[in-house]
Amino acid sequence: DGKQVAKPYSKYGRMMTKGKQIVRYFFVSSKRFKDDTDGLLNAGRIELPQDVSENFRNHIKAEIRAETTDAKGNVTQFWKTLNRNNHLWDCLYYNVAVAYVKGAFKGES
Repeated sequence: DGKQVAKPYSKYGRMMTKGKQIVRYFFVSSKRFKDDTDGLLNAGRIELPQDVSENFRNHIKAEIRAETTDAKGNVTQFWKTLNRNNHLWDCLYYNVAVAYVKGAFKGES
């Protein structure tokens, strides 16, 4: 109906791989989905098995939510990297992003 809609992800794009296959891709708001994933973990909506490796736990704890205040008193929240080995954290929040795009969270705010 002509109204603008803001979404935390882009429209699908298409590109060709070196192997001449067409793949679809999209971009997501990392901050938004890191925040969502952190909230789901803290609320117990995503449960990690008790027997995950220490390496896995280190990856999941590789970034923390932090904030900074500028000279005018404006507060900005961001994700601070504590450890560059955050790849499994990235995988987890990208999975939450894909679940969101595919409609797994419809009807939730």
